[in-house]
Amino acid sequence: MGRFFSPMVEIQDGHSLVDKGPYRYVRHPAYTGGLFAILGLSVLAHSLLSVVSALILTTLTYILRIRREEELISAFGEEYLRMSWRKKRLIPLVF
Repeated sequence: MGRFFSPMVEIQDGHSLVDKGPYRYVRHPAYTGGLFAILGLSVLAHSLLSVVSALILTTLTYILRIRREEELISAFGEEYLRMSWRKKRLIPLVF
């Protein structure tokens, strides 16, 4: 993401699709990492309720943000469509 990272969902001048590093495997690797981090912290709490609620809330939040991002990213047209057919959003080969 580099200089294009922003808490606001927006396409900036010079933005391009990235297909290197962890982006080779999933379209949103930062969110995948976030899910695993939340899962790990929840497991450390030794509470099934903590694990389930954290994963549900985090996943729902990420899905809403991903949908918004993908609305904007679709501006890349055919290039983005090809990438979306090859890669899952968060978990390789699953989702």
